[in-house]
Amino acid sequence: MCTQTSKHYAIFIAIDTEGTRDNLTELGISTFDTRDIENIDPGPSALEWSKQIKPRQFRFQAGQRQPFLFGAVEHRVPLTAIQPYLKLRSDRLYILVGHAVSHDIEKLAHVLGHQLRNEPNVVAIVDTYTLAQQCRMKLPGRLSELWRFLVNSSPGDVTPGDVIKLFSPRQLTADVDYKSNHAFHNAGNDAFYNMHTLLMLALRPELLREPQYGSSLAGVFLTARSAAWQLVRRLTKFTSRGDSMVPGSFVRRPEGLTLRMKKPKT
Repeated sequence: MCTQTSKHYAIFIAIDTEGTRDNLTELGISTFDTRDIENIDPGPSALEWSKQIKPRQFRFQAGQRQPFLFGAVEHRVPLTAIQPYLKLRSDRLYILVGHAVSHDIEKLAHVLGHQLRNEPNVVAIVDTYTLAQQCRMKLPGRLSELWRFLVNSSPGDVTPGDVIKLFSPRQLTADVDYKSNHAFHNAGNDAFYNMHTLLMLALRPELLREPQYGSSLAGVFLTARSAAWQLVRRLTKFTSRGDSMVPGSFVRRPEGLTLRMKKPKT
């Protein structure tokens, strides 16, 4: 049950999967609770907000292609042992975040039978790949390149290496060339990049095509109130009939972003 207070603060949950269509080798999950940033200035490249990101990397097979930069790898065997970590709290609202996220949602459904899209407390899905394609200027399509571009072009002198060094456990930074352009591609790192990318996009409304679209996205974060209805309505371009839309309807933007409006159980 969502309380009157908690429903005004959604939890953003970024997911990334690695593996084949029929097998899952890695799962990255980064959560960001908007209650944690009330009265906090975002800082350069949204670094102050990003301190509230909680990243995790789960591995289901032996070996590790790239180091997880933002914590310790958690091994879960068999694969079904991951199910408890995908369970959402019944008293909170959630917004899924991903980069071409439909592939990750489908993989979890196919491999684990877990339908995140149908969870009653998931009220919106935000795709950073789609957001990047809607920008005024051409942005990189690859997540790691998009993340690096936004860090490098944000106000201030923060570099991607600074971000990795800030959020990596101290024992990792001595062994990792965090100043290089290496992507360190794995599910856990990508989930963190994804969440941080969304926060930086929220602070860069000038990049987005429609001023009202960009300023509204920024406003959601700046007020630290991402109520389900407000977020969906602000992320979506409405016609004159916008006020009459009902829960369960689909709203489509010309550029391809689709958000499903779901009225949470109360």
